[in-house]
Amino acid sequence: GLLYDEAALDAAEALTSSWTYEETLAMRNAVPEQGISAPFRNTTLREIARDVMVISRMGLKNRGKKNRDGYDETSFLNTLDEVVARGTTSAEEMLSAYHTRWGGSIEPVFMEYAY
Repeated sequence: GLLYDEAALDAAEALTSSWTYEETLAMRNAVPEQGISAPFRNTTLREIARDVMVISRMGLKNRGKKNRDGYDETSFLNTLDEVVARGTTSAEEMLSAYHTRWGGSIEPVFMEYAY
């Protein structure tokens, strides 16, 4: 949704235009260990993700592409909305399960996360 609509592009640019290379690199380096809890300025990546989701949703709505049932593409954002709402990624949840209820085994991942 960020790339399909001029208003969404403008909003994304407004959100990120003041970010420095160093800040962006620091955030990128923090994400593998801290996930969406990674700090950025006076906030976290999770809060930035909330803003990005609003922009994405607007861009997809403005695009106006609908399926045969009349639904637009905003439904593709649902999984990301859940991640932002929970504050944890699937990877973080898998690591937690690995260290607790899976007892250090990776075998359960194939059953619990199979499509």
